[in-house]
Amino acid sequence: MYYPVTKFRVSRFLSLGALCLVLLLILAACGTGSGILNAGGSWQPGGISGYRFRSLATDPNNPQKIFAGSEQGAIFVSADSGVHWVRTKSDITHLAAINTLSFDKAGKQLYAASDSGLWSSTNGGQSWNAIASQTLPADKYTALAFDMKAANHVYVGTARHGIFMSADAGNTWATISKTLPSNVVVNGLTYDSDQHQLWAATSAGIYRTADQGANWTALNTGLPAHVAINAVVPAALIGGEQGRIYAGTEQGFFISTDNGAHWAHGKDSLSVVPITSIVLDFRSADAKTIYIGTGAGALQSDDQGQTWRAVAPGLPKIITVNALALGGDHYAQLLAAMNDVYLYPGNSGGGSSNIFPIVLFIGFFALLYYFAQGRRKRRLNALSSPAIKEESTTSESETPSEQ
Repeated sequence: MYYPVTKFRVSRFLSLGALCLVLLLILAACGTGSGILNAGGSWQPGGISGYRFRSLATDPNNPQKIFAGSEQGAIFVSADSGVHWVRTKSDITHLAAINTLSFDKAGKQLYAASDSGLWSSTNGGQSWNAIASQTLPADKYTALAFDMKAANHVYVGTARHGIFMSADAGNTWATISKTLPSNVVVNGLTYDSDQHQLWAATSAGIYRTADQGANWTALNTGLPAHVAINAVVPAALIGGEQGRIYAGTEQGFFISTDNGAHWAHGKDSLSVVPITSIVLDFRSADAKTIYIGTGAGALQSDDQGQTWRAVAPGLPKIITVNALALGGDHYAQLLAAMNDVYLYPGNSGGGSSNIFPIVLFIGFFALLYYFAQGRRKRRLNALSSPAIKEESTTSESETPSEQ
């Protein structure tokens, strides 16, 4: 009796083990790739009609709360990871294009750089205050950056008057761009807090300062002549390689591996595509995943900008992606600012892909249980069949005579 039961158990566990192996392989195939947003499905529109969006900002204290600024000066907010949007109760006083939205270091104050000036809100965009200063000129404000290691340090870029810095959260300002070309348009600013370097993407190329604007270095070797730069971002901001810098231009995506001294295209040059924005995937384990907004949609690279592919289908074909942002629960969603605010993966498109592995997992374990119970029942039936009983009785009756 001991032998057949043991044999049955070994056979059963071998079957269960094989099925578990198959399950694990299938679940591994369903998991995300190197990027955090490879969940299948397509982009989902936010349903905001009549607006053209230029900027996005995620509340660092609540990533499900996302703000979007439009060309018309209207500012919308979503409290559920971009699924539903409502217009804030109070827009900026002088309605004009919201070029950049960004939170300060503490995530308490939201800044808006607009065509009508610089504004701030301390109550989630419900009311706005103009940042007025005798040292801030009337201009279009185009870019914002913050020193994450120095509280209250703010940098702003303009369309005609260069770059300004405040060390007291915007109460007073000083110009820090005296050595930049005159009338340069500042399209983007990024501050590397570890290296204490401010990077400027401008209409005249890429510039960097390490002494708060006292001296600027032009870093344009390898870039097309007179190309406008829309974004410049060091990979080190998310733990990537020191000295690796990414640049989005009107003529493609460029990479530097020597801190901006030289630039080159990746394997996919994208040379005819304008790059409007760059988002580094800080959840990428190897810091190699990048998302870019372009005139041809939203693209993703998993190899530090060497090759590119579309993030997902569903975006309008002929409308430029003006801005991208990560947000939502655990920053698991990518948002794109266009003629609407698009969400990926959307609840109506990519949501099923998130539940599929769970359903598959439950289904396989139900199947394992079914097989295990079936084999057990068949074995018990075999052991209790009349033939076995008769054989067992005969064996018992013959035992005394043998003795």
